[in-house]
Amino acid sequence: PLQYVGNYIANHVGGWDAKQRTNSLGFDHYVIYRTGCDKKSALEGKDKFTGYDEMAVWAFKTGYYTKHVVETEEGTEILEKLGIESDPYSIFNNAANQTQLSGLHTQAGEPLQQQIQAPASTTASSKNAREERQDNHLEE
Repeated sequence: PLQYVGNYIANHVGGWDAKQRTNSLGFDHYVIYRTGCDKKSALEGKDKFTGYDEMAVWAFKTGYYTKHVVETEEGTEILEKLGIESDPYSIFNNAANQTQLSGLHTQAGEPLQQQIQAPASTTASSKNAREERQDNHLEE
């Protein structure tokens, strides 16, 4: 699903060019470059993405996924084809994505993955528990 979503995004985000490449093992993959960048000095995650899955993760991190996929009619059709229209963020929850998303935090300070995986009430209770632990630590 990440590659499918990344492919969709790469074809709908203006200013990106996807190039098929073959790695040293002979496997084909796509590298998506920002239009006009120097391909030799392009920075991963800024000027280029190695693989459509990386493009999808970038879109998720920046809010592009929500704005241009989840909240659009055409994007909703893509989510329906993938069978994730009722939980469009589920593709960012699997173990393969844990490394890519680790370290991301929301403005509230909660780990982003925890907010995705847990219902709002669980997230709020975990925040309260953390605050209680901090208060207890300060009292000791």
